[in-house]
Amino acid sequence: MKKIPLVGIITTLLSPHAFAGGIDCSGLAIWNSGAVYNENDTVQHLDHAYEANWWSKGSAPDQFSGQWQEWTLLGQCETGEPQPPKITITSPQDGGQFVLDKPILLAAQASSQNSEIKEVEFLVNGDSVAIIPQAPFSTEWTPGQLGQSVVTVKATNIDNMTESSQVSVIIVDSDISLPPVVTLTAPGDDSEFEEGDIVTLSADASSEHASIDRVEFYLNDTPIGSDTSAPYEYRWASTAGSHAVYAQAIDSNQQSTKTESISITVNGKQPGGSCKDLPAYTEGASYTQGQLVTNIDNQYSCQIPGWCSGAAWAYAPGEGSHWQDAWKHEGECGSAPELSFSSPGAGETLLAGIPTELSVSTKAGEFAIAKVQFFADNQLIGDGIVDGTHYQLEWTPVNTGSITLKAVATDTDNGEGETTQQVTVTDQALVVDLTKPTAGSRFSLGTPVEMVADAKSFQSDINRVEFLVNGKVVATAEHAPYIVNWVSEAAGDYQVQAKAVDNSGGEEFSSAVPFSVTLSTENNHKLVGYWHNFVNGSVCPMNLSDIPTEWDVIDIAFADTNHAAPGTNYFNLFSGDGGCAAIEADRFKQDIQALQADGRKVVLSLGGAEGTIILNDDASEQAFVDSLTAIIQEWGFDGLDVDYESGSGLVNGSEIQKRLPRALRSIQDKLGRDLYLTMAPEHPYVQGGYVSIADGTVWGAYLPVIDATRDMLDLLHVQLYNNGGLEHPYGGTAPAGSVDMIVAAQKMLVEGFQTAHGTGPNFEPLRDDQVSIGLPSGAKAAGSGQATIEDTNKALDCLVLGTNCGSVVPSERYDNFGGVMFWSINWDEYYNRAYSKGVGAKLSELNQH
Repeated sequence: MKKIPLVGIITTLLSPHAFAGGIDCSGLAIWNSGAVYNENDTVQHLDHAYEANWWSKGSAPDQFSGQWQEWTLLGQCETGEPQPPKITITSPQDGGQFVLDKPILLAAQASSQNSEIKEVEFLVNGDSVAIIPQAPFSTEWTPGQLGQSVVTVKATNIDNMTESSQVSVIIVDSDISLPPVVTLTAPGDDSEFEEGDIVTLSADASSEHASIDRVEFYLNDTPIGSDTSAPYEYRWASTAGSHAVYAQAIDSNQQSTKTESISITVNGKQPGGSCKDLPAYTEGASYTQGQLVTNIDNQYSCQIPGWCSGAAWAYAPGEGSHWQDAWKHEGECGSAPELSFSSPGAGETLLAGIPTELSVSTKAGEFAIAKVQFFADNQLIGDGIVDGTHYQLEWTPVNTGSITLKAVATDTDNGEGETTQQVTVTDQALVVDLTKPTAGSRFSLGTPVEMVADAKSFQSDINRVEFLVNGKVVATAEHAPYIVNWVSEAAGDYQVQAKAVDNSGGEEFSSAVPFSVTLSTENNHKLVGYWHNFVNGSVCPMNLSDIPTEWDVIDIAFADTNHAAPGTNYFNLFSGDGGCAAIEADRFKQDIQALQADGRKVVLSLGGAEGTIILNDDASEQAFVDSLTAIIQEWGFDGLDVDYESGSGLVNGSEIQKRLPRALRSIQDKLGRDLYLTMAPEHPYVQGGYVSIADGTVWGAYLPVIDATRDMLDLLHVQLYNNGGLEHPYGGTAPAGSVDMIVAAQKMLVEGFQTAHGTGPNFEPLRDDQVSIGLPSGAKAAGSGQATIEDTNKALDCLVLGTNCGSVVPSERYDNFGGVMFWSINWDEYYNRAYSKGVGAKLSELNQH
């Protein structure tokens, strides 16, 4: 430790600089509870400088600095002179183009070293728009005149120092009359009803440049009713099943806008196959001797009526803990036929008066299929002609609009199965439909918004499809598939439409959909968690939208591989297992978008305890790059998490050790953007390099991978569990789960260490923001290495604030330390969110510093 003579400290204290700002503590070590201090030793603790009066160990200076105690308070550590504010305008971007009368967000970040921001004022062309006294510094502004406007942000600190920054934007008129605005107000998303309930669908609608002609209400893409005057409502007699509901407003200019689709559930189940005429079991219902019911796709007969009507936990047939005392199992329900439409495709547009082929593929259930009949809006069209496992029928549509096609397969036992397909029949020669983004989507400012349209001309070829945002053309696609990307230049709410133009000069607009661009910020100290794409002993895989807001980075565990295809990765979304419901792919993608709009990251994890990969030649390396690039693009992941272990042969001197960094860099190059990259190796693969880096072993095997990707690496959260304690350079071996082990592991990464007990090369330090702690979230989450929430928070205090340290102390505070990773989000849910709440609160507190 550095000793400063008492006369030097006194001289410092008497200097004008010391009285103005405090003591320069840059040369003082942070107090360590395990260190011995002698007379005249100086330390810093809780932003104050102290000098030892005599020998001291374990006595905190802030608590033992009174008269006749071990320490003397020298003063507060120097903060320096107040500095003028620094401003970053985050919205809008300089040179941005925006539409007249459509609001955008004005936003800025402001800070002032050694001072505090008192207020931030937003001005447009010199006129004040708003004064914001505290963060977040933002306000909405609606452009009111065409041409160039100058947005100025003026920040003032508590020392009355002022700085300004400005950007210029261009305000333009829309190319078309703007479409209406519509919001579905009822029912709420995820509402539940009982079959037969009357459900009121309602919406609010308005138009700046026209009147509202009508509002249409849709159920599963089928119009079920409309209203021509406010309040816009429709009362629907509910039918069983899961349903998607949205509204569409049409104005007097025949411009239209759709709302975001919401999901509702109507309870009520009709069994299929041979159980189709039997009632479903209901808890508490009155049953008679021998009465048949269905439950969980089986049929049961009541043996003791009083007990049959008892509590479900005890007597639900096939499920209750004592069900066999009340019921007799009579057998499985015979499975009904299965079928699905092959043609036309979902959402396809058909031309009225032109024959089209209806085709379904079928699979027989318990009995052979006797016939398949086709219906259009529940009106029989005719019987299908069998062709192997397919049934076909030619149909000429007459009525226009949204049509529900249905095919019903009947087996030889009169069991039925059915499938539906939604199509649109038009008498217009040109049609266009916007398929992306979906209504209600949210994007983070700076993130490309993918826009996709389907266009069809029945009299000519498509010349181009134009995409309009707030009525202004922002991009054009001239060839199918009609896909463009657009990046907003300000946060705010937007509407997008597609306009199709064919070679005969015909033009047609799609319905508009609303979406928003948000201003998201990332937390300095992050909470990272793994989401299970499988069932284990924790909780079922949840929708990503249900993940608590404390989690900043979500690692999707895991990608799949196949040894028959070396290097190739797959992503198979959870399809249901062990009583857990499947995760729906479209919702999963939308949830990823929403998380990203909130400033959170979603990455795909590679490997895990049972995951392996073959990466030993050029062909497998190329397959690795190509497959993962495609997966990231398809699902919208921010990047990858590398969690390969010995099963993949990642040892010192291996091919995968050499090829993996190059492959990760190739993926980033193919994406053409930053690949958010995290790694989660076990500690023998990283800090274990302090012990050995011998060829053919796992000790330190990740160090070359980290070195080769350190310019790409965002977070390294080494697993400090399942491998015992940690031998470190700071005096011995720290036990698993201890504050010393957690701190020592991070110190080795942030400050570097020499490998192989001082005989190998140095591992150079990482930035503190690249390093985070890796722990299990509960007793069952890992075999060993659990740390208490209290000790985890003490370790964070030690690393970030320099307090609550054990015997291992960082040489300086890690102001930007990365945070904490837990295995896993699902185990945290199992333990009632104890870790996301307990450690999340500490990270939130540190993020306020």
